[in-house]
Amino acid sequence: MKGILLLGILLTVAPVSKASLYDAIDTSRAYECFRLASGKMLGNWIRVEADSLAAAEATARAHFQTSGGPVDAVRCYLVY
Repeated sequence: MKGILLLGILLTVAPVSKASLYDAIDTSRAYECFRLASGKMLGNWIRVEADSLAAAEATARAHFQTSGGPVDAVRCYLVY
C-alpha cells in the first residue's frame, strides 16, 4: 500500500518538477552589437542578452535609435 501511495505522489509531482526545471533554464545568450551608418561602423559596441540573433539585433536597434544618431543597419555577434 505504501509503495502505491509513493508511486502516486511521484507521478503527480514529477511533471510539475520537470516543467519548473525547464522554466528555470535561461536560454538567452550574450551578443555584442554595433551600428552601421553610411557603410561605416558608428559608435561603440554594446552587449545585449537575447534568445536569438534576430532578437538581439532588434534590441540593439531600439537601443541605438533611442540614443540618437543614424542607424542604417545593426550587426550582432554571439559572445562565447
